[in-house]
Amino acid sequence: MQNIEINLYEKEFSKGRKILLLVFGSVLLATGLYNVALKVLKYDYLPSPGLTITTLSLGTLILLTAFFATSKRKNFFFRINSDILEYRYGLLVAKEGKFQWNDISKIYMPPKEKSFSLESNTGKITGINLNWIEGSKAITIRKNIYYAARQLNKDIVKGKPKRK
Repeated sequence: MQNIEINLYEKEFSKGRKILLLVFGSVLLATGLYNVALKVLKYDYLPSPGLTITTLSLGTLILLTAFFATSKRKNFFFRINSDILEYRYGLLVAKEGKFQWNDISKIYMPPKEKSFSLESNTGKITGINLNWIEGSKAITIRKNIYYAARQLNKDIVKGKPKRK
């Protein structure tokens, strides 16, 4: 069996998009703060509270998006080979797992879903949710796990696991 590693962060924001996010978010946040300053200093022109809240929240949201786009995170991946199934994925909190193929008794793969579950020899079921991943990558991960499990003579159940 060949070693397969699927990088989940191949597509990243370009430098231009990051700069646009930072500039646009900063302008919105500055506009919201300006509206708050007008309200506090009680000038004749008072913007509506809805406009102030909207500009502050949009500016903060866009700046948070820019921060997450520019911050360095550990690599998120799926690694499949003849000995182990290893993964690291997640949006805010990384979910990690490393399974020896010898410790896996069944694999539950519901049709037309992006998730699957692994059942260990002890009966513990671990669900792996791929709904947040791009569709083509999720399909590639599921196919490679399916083919690896078939090659290693693991039970593959086409459905969801029965919870005890």
